[in-house]
Amino acid sequence: MNGELNLLRDFAIIMGVALAATLPLRLLRQPPVLGYLAAGLVLGPFILPRFSVLDLETIQKLAEIGLVLLLFAIGLEFGWQRIRNIGLRVALIGVLEMTLVIAIVYQSGLSLLGLSRTEALFLGSALSISSSAVLIKVLADSGQLRTVRGQLMVGILVVEDFGAVIMLSVLSGIAAGGAADLRAAAPIALRLLLFTGAALLFGALLAPRLVALVARLRSAEALVIAGLALALGIALLGTEFGLEPAAGAFLIGAVLGDTRHSESLNRVMSPVRDMFAALFFVAIGMLVDIADLSDVVIPALILVGVVLVAKIVMNTLATFFTGSDGRTALSVGLGMPQPGEFSLAMIKVGVDHGVISAILNPIVIVLMSAMALIYPFVFRSTELVGRALERASPGLLRYYVTNLGVWLEMMRRSLVVKGLATVEIKRAARLMLVNLGIIILLLATGTVVLGFTSHLVRTTPLPEEGIGLVVSGAILALCIPPGVVLWRQTTVLAGALTKYLFERAAVSPGAWRAEDLRRLLRLTLMGSLIVVLTVWTVPLIFRLLDLGGLSGVVPVFVLLVVLLLTVRGAFRIHGVLEHTFGRTLLGPPSEAGTGSRSDHEGTDARR
Repeated sequence: MNGELNLLRDFAIIMGVALAATLPLRLLRQPPVLGYLAAGLVLGPFILPRFSVLDLETIQKLAEIGLVLLLFAIGLEFGWQRIRNIGLRVALIGVLEMTLVIAIVYQSGLSLLGLSRTEALFLGSALSISSSAVLIKVLADSGQLRTVRGQLMVGILVVEDFGAVIMLSVLSGIAAGGAADLRAAAPIALRLLLFTGAALLFGALLAPRLVALVARLRSAEALVIAGLALALGIALLGTEFGLEPAAGAFLIGAVLGDTRHSESLNRVMSPVRDMFAALFFVAIGMLVDIADLSDVVIPALILVGVVLVAKIVMNTLATFFTGSDGRTALSVGLGMPQPGEFSLAMIKVGVDHGVISAILNPIVIVLMSAMALIYPFVFRSTELVGRALERASPGLLRYYVTNLGVWLEMMRRSLVVKGLATVEIKRAARLMLVNLGIIILLLATGTVVLGFTSHLVRTTPLPEEGIGLVVSGAILALCIPPGVVLWRQTTVLAGALTKYLFERAAVSPGAWRAEDLRRLLRLTLMGSLIVVLTVWTVPLIFRLLDLGGLSGVVPVFVLLVVLLLTVRGAFRIHGVLEHTFGRTLLGPPSEAGTGSRSDHEGTDARR
């Protein structure tokens, strides 16, 4: 009972101090995150021990739920369609800017601050992400959300947030290994890729239907419970893949962000999300020792200068070289330097795993506080900085920059207008990509499920190898329809490529006959697919062999029976999977590329 009273006391004090800290910041139009961090600083064990949190371990565990719900809300706000529809231009800006900022901060951490490689990697990754909450609010308040500047900044923020989810999972995997070893990042990235595809596919199949069913009850309470179940459930599945739980929550939030109930879900989830998010930032503030602040001010101010220059310059250059004029590029660069919530989350992951020094927490907190004070003036300084640069620049440089901008914009537009692939090639390639993805995800899912057969034995009368046979048979049966589509589409794609090559005169008709080239392309495509699918099937077979599932004639006969019983329904299930996978990962078929004809063609192939 005493423990329960301690937790109640801790919650009451945390919420009271957080309220007192955020009210003046609201009046000063500053982000509430600074208030939560200040509240955590006061409630930690270093300033007022008598009033500090007693059950710090429980509060830290509850704070993890805050990060999960925070990323769920970010995914819900952006939606997967907006992420998927990010243009190549904006994606290029975001990737270039993040990569270069990570490299600059990494080198600065090594050279100026004396950090280890692992600490510099975490710091660079953390400070490459801008604050979505702060930037979008500033854009909305200034009436620039729908301008060219606003649209470019929001697009870059989407790229950064999606990249942050990837980096958060990869960094947590690296932290679990204890060092910044890039070789360890490859399997983590592969697991993340598989988990992302599975979460998006099965989430798009089930989650919107569940939310739509709950929404019919017209109960805000039921909708909140459904949102929590989905966010926490998919986060738990993410941990089974060895990934950061928040990554799964972000993905399922993005899937639900495209549904017609997204606004209702966001509205009813907001109070729960805000409470746990506040708890997350307060918990980070508790880790800061007030005695360390004097030691971190100088490193933090050095990083303020590095981040400010790096973010502004890299965003400006990346935006300019992708086709924007100089003034627009400068306005985007000056709008992006404020670090955000992900910065604190990444540092916390490293500190929790013990691979980076806890001193980086107060350094980032001081940096964020200083940047929050500077950012409003930087955001509004486009005209001032633009005029200063124009006066200081030589005439020849101004002439060069102006004409280079015009040339880059013309080149960008010409690349957008001219497409090389024909309609038939696009349609066949889309079908092949979708069905190859379905098979890979089914095989990966089956391999994971076979790892839990020991748990399934307790709930079914079947032996462990029997469950393995049923699961494997069902998975292989579900792979047959997309396999048939793949086999038929190789013929279509080979024929379309042959026709395209001869029309473009890329291949001399005198040297090659069309039929020979078509056959060669088809064999090459089929050989490549066979190699890829064999590689993905091997783990499933080895897992089944470990269970003893193929140790006799009878089990093999049982496997064949399961295949035959499942294959009939598999073609119907495949139609749903193909439609969902294609729309979720590639978007709806365009009229020019993959219109309704592609759906009919997929149906014909399955027949």
